[in-house]
Amino acid sequence: MKPYDQFSVEDLCDDTYFKDWVLGRLDADDKFWQQWQAVSCDRQMLADQARLLVVALHEHEVSVFDTDEIQDGKKKIIGDIDYLSGKGSRISFVWLRIAASLLIISGFGWWLSTNRLNVQTVQHAFTGADTFPQTIHHNQNSQIENITLPDGSQVRLAVGSELVYGHDFGESIREVYLKGEAFFDVVKDAHHPFLVRTGKLTTKVLGTSFNITAHDQDPDIQVSVRTGKVTVFKQREIRSKDNPLSAEIVLVPNQMAVFNKEQQILIKTLVANPLPVVKNIKQLVFVFEEAPVQQVYDTLEKYYGVDITYDQELMSQCSVTADLRGEPLYKQLDLICEVLQAQYKTIDGQIVISAAGCKK
Repeated sequence: MKPYDQFSVEDLCDDTYFKDWVLGRLDADDKFWQQWQAVSCDRQMLADQARLLVVALHEHEVSVFDTDEIQDGKKKIIGDIDYLSGKGSRISFVWLRIAASLLIISGFGWWLSTNRLNVQTVQHAFTGADTFPQTIHHNQNSQIENITLPDGSQVRLAVGSELVYGHDFGESIREVYLKGEAFFDVVKDAHHPFLVRTGKLTTKVLGTSFNITAHDQDPDIQVSVRTGKVTVFKQREIRSKDNPLSAEIVLVPNQMAVFNKEQQILIKTLVANPLPVVKNIKQLVFVFEEAPVQQVYDTLEKYYGVDITYDQELMSQCSVTADLRGEPLYKQLDLICEVLQAQYKTIDGQIVISAAGCKK
């Protein structure tokens, strides 16, 4: 097999096997390209960009290397499509990506003058499918819209938000596009990853519940996990000495990923109001009488599913007397730190305690 992971957009556009798939020439049971791109975000992005180029160039029967205009168009697609799709256009952001690609490739002229491109062919380029259309939910109501996806997954789509998915949803990959905010309760399927694409951020799960906030006007995209485990990707690898943070992070309940659009930084933190993750709360006691600090922190870790880091040796002589019933996590931490003359910070999705220690 060819080393497709090492291919550029241009390489894929010149590959006969890839072009035959894009243009619907392969047998219906040939699922290689659907499965290949489902493995990672990078493959998906590469395939998306190459599909758009193949369709546009096929319509004009030109080589991908023919003109400087085509070369400039390819660079624009690689660097600018996601930027264009996030500018708040009222056009569906999926179609904006396609239209922007076609306009750039062709130099704008033929699109504006003739609009000859076959809609079904464009749709095939984007979804890898042979028929039209996509399903689009745009919540223009005054309340949350409840949506059941073809696989049974549930989506609570916030007011003013948009959810888009292809008619082939679930065949090889479960993929949706979101603008705005939605809560997802995803049916577990180890063979079909569930992807939520929001601008330059992709969230990948097998089965879990989580919330995504991705409004165009907001400086950040936020992904918070309620149950299960979620992987969050940046669409492009942007790493330097000034930005050493990982382009991929894993989230568990009560953790949140925040992607800063301007700085292109993805960080892990905790949600604003962590919720219990244990089923039998009665087993945990929140009234402490001269309790060792380790017992107190272990109780909070089990209750909220968060990691609490502290110097166990330094704080081995510390004890806590406090009634923490009915208080949210951060209030509980404030009370504990007040007793111990300590401080806490949220770093990389965990709570870090700093203190001078205690003397008996």
